[in-house]
Amino acid sequence: MSSGGVVRSRRPVPTWWTVVMSCVAVSTALCCCALLWQNTIDGPIERLLIAVVALGAVGVLWFAFGVVGVVAFRAGWLTAAAPLIVVLTAVLGGTGAAQRFGWSLSKPQFERAAQTCEPSTVDQRIGLFTVTEVHQEDGGCLFRTPGGFIGSVGYAYLPAGAPEPTGEYDETYRPYDGVWYRFSGW
Repeated sequence: MSSGGVVRSRRPVPTWWTVVMSCVAVSTALCCCALLWQNTIDGPIERLLIAVVALGAVGVLWFAFGVVGVVAFRAGWLTAAAPLIVVLTAVLGGTGAAQRFGWSLSKPQFERAAQTCEPSTVDQRIGLFTVTEVHQEDGGCLFRTPGGFIGSVGYAYLPAGAPEPTGEYDETYRPYDGVWYRFSGW
């Protein structure tokens, strides 16, 4: 490039910057994988919050070193890696693809458990999911998972269909997969 007759060459990207931004990209990918996994398995809210805080900290590092890279070295390709990973994660999480994937792997085990519907308040694993409680209700079987921030969430096997809520604190059901519903409640 020339500026007033003086030829300016692009400064080479230093190795330390490439290493830092590569670590930021890998850390971003790990945080996003943790977020997707939490979304996939309806994991405990505490682990979700840890992943979000860690991603925020990595985002601060990305911003600080990314600005240096773009301004000083015009190194946009590595600076763009972390935001692209975050966007891809948001798309996968927002469309429900991750959760549907986890459900598809776990559905056969849930169907077997729903046939007997043995009441339990002991944490157990059904497929990929941790189930904190199993009980018979509303003509079917409810499987609570630890993913609720306020109240409870989970999967409900309701072969006769979902009942209408009768009170303020009843579970609300939304269709999910055939006779399976997602529920939330207090």
